[in-house]
Amino acid sequence: MSELGIYLYFGASLLAVTVTTGIMLYAWRQRQVASAATFARLLICASLMLWGGLLRNIVPPTSPLISYMHSLAMLGVIAVPTAWLIFTLDYGGNAGWLSRRRIAGLWLLPALSALMLLTNPLHGWFFRDVSFYRIGFLNGFTWTYGFWFYVHSVYSYTLTVVGAVYLVRFAWRSFRLYRLQAVLLILGAAGVLVPNVLLTLKITQFSYVFLGFMVMAILYAQAIFRYQLLNLVPVARHTLVDTLGDGMLVVDGQSRIVDLNPAMAQFLETSAEIPIGQSVWGFLPPGAAWETWLGTTTGMQATFTREGKDGARTYDVRVELLQDRWQRVSGRLLILHDITERQQAAEALQLYAQELEARNAELDAFAHTVAHDLKNPLTAIVGYSSLLTSGYDTVSESQRLTMLNTINRQGRRMARIIDEILLLASLRKLDDMTFSPLDMGQIVAEVQERLLLAIEEKQATIATPEIWPAAIGYAAWVEEIWANYLSNALKYGGEPPRVELGFTRLGCGTPTPDAEIAAMCAKIANPEAQIAFWVRDNGAGLSAEEQARLFMPFTRLDQISAKGHGLGLSIVRRISDKLGGQVGVVSAPGAGSIFWFTLPAVGEQGGDAAQS
Repeated sequence: MSELGIYLYFGASLLAVTVTTGIMLYAWRQRQVASAATFARLLICASLMLWGGLLRNIVPPTSPLISYMHSLAMLGVIAVPTAWLIFTLDYGGNAGWLSRRRIAGLWLLPALSALMLLTNPLHGWFFRDVSFYRIGFLNGFTWTYGFWFYVHSVYSYTLTVVGAVYLVRFAWRSFRLYRLQAVLLILGAAGVLVPNVLLTLKITQFSYVFLGFMVMAILYAQAIFRYQLLNLVPVARHTLVDTLGDGMLVVDGQSRIVDLNPAMAQFLETSAEIPIGQSVWGFLPPGAAWETWLGTTTGMQATFTREGKDGARTYDVRVELLQDRWQRVSGRLLILHDITERQQAAEALQLYAQELEARNAELDAFAHTVAHDLKNPLTAIVGYSSLLTSGYDTVSESQRLTMLNTINRQGRRMARIIDEILLLASLRKLDDMTFSPLDMGQIVAEVQERLLLAIEEKQATIATPEIWPAAIGYAAWVEEIWANYLSNALKYGGEPPRVELGFTRLGCGTPTPDAEIAAMCAKIANPEAQIAFWVRDNGAGLSAEEQARLFMPFTRLDQISAKGHGLGLSIVRRISDKLGGQVGVVSAPGAGSIFWFTLPAVGEQGGDAAQS
């Protein structure tokens, strides 16, 4: 080597030592950032090798210090591959794999190699011979390997290659910024590895590893200061799966975007690579408490709704803290999960639960009322039947006949109550019902037969049309509407009750001089497809407040005089809803009342709808 070459070599060596040491000190000051600590330890080992090699080159060959400097450089050589592998695993997101036991296992063979090196004068297992000679003002050296040197070399090169392969795989799957970081790390390692292999194979008798370290120092400086190696490391890349539908965003302690997956990029309406390294505040949409969420010190979960091209979407937001090995917060991981469908399902379920709760409450109230009202006729039946059984001969023929009539009447009353229970249950099974044209005259006649005793007891007058129009419905349900209306007219009508049953064709299409019927017609929606049926009584009439209470579950306008079982008008409203009609009342205090309901007319559009 010429004198100029020696000076250039020494200058490159001094530059490599200086830059590497400076990067090592900078990395150590940034060690609170994930992966910066393992990177600093790698550079500490490299600096140890460089300083030892530099001093070994300038100490006189006859000085006893040269062997110590040689050992110092070789200790760095032994340590660098293990430190390199640990850094690559930490950088690539596998810090969780690096348990204390595994790290100790990785350092076991290097520790044995260091022991062999330091005790080499006793056995010569690492180097059998090392001699130094002068080249200008620098030293060269020759050596003969011991068997342990080969053990050390195989292990060291294996760890170096494994770390490099892992970084190549990581770079292949990463975003552009991290790919550039990883490429620079790999090239820097290769810059050191190639001259080291040449020296190990004795292709050269002069250590050009310094030149490799100079290349490494330049590349690593690029990675750190241009591509923010120690600021934007992929601390959560192993947790971000690009194919997931959930959006994932990682920010560092300075609110810069460290990583995001395609789902989050789509939410932010940007490319997955563009925002890396930029402030997150320039990309987050308005309308949510992002500053509070990304500033949390404990983690949090919340929901928010955002208007988009496809309408409003609801998201579940969860923020988790990212901590380094000293449990200090180094960033935050935000997970965005679209819960729109789940929210809609929950709302539908809540509505169903409310409906179910209302039905259960209605059934509970109905069961309580029915049980109370079944008790009276049942008591009469049991009492009279017991009396007839035990004292048949002690009562007169007329008394026996009266008792039997009472038993029959109360039994029929109980049968009506049970029929209404079954009817209430049938209202939940719309799919099993077939709607068809009704024989309204026959239905009304059957209702009058059911209420014959009440009609006779009240001495009521019932007026009905001679001819009824045909409407669409389900006979059993319509019969129950008439029964409820007529029963109420008998209970709350005048003394004696005068009850009129009637209808108005085609939804009140025919003008009428009757003001109450006209008022009824005014309340009917879509009258052209409807027929209105009604019951008019001569009772005391209803106030506006009393009318507002009608058609609610188990309402009685007169709790004292009403002796019915309290199914009330709520079942009438439910039946009408099922049949596609309406219910209502027209009344005023002192003027009686008209209770009405509508059914689809045969052949009209409403009839078709009801049948469907």
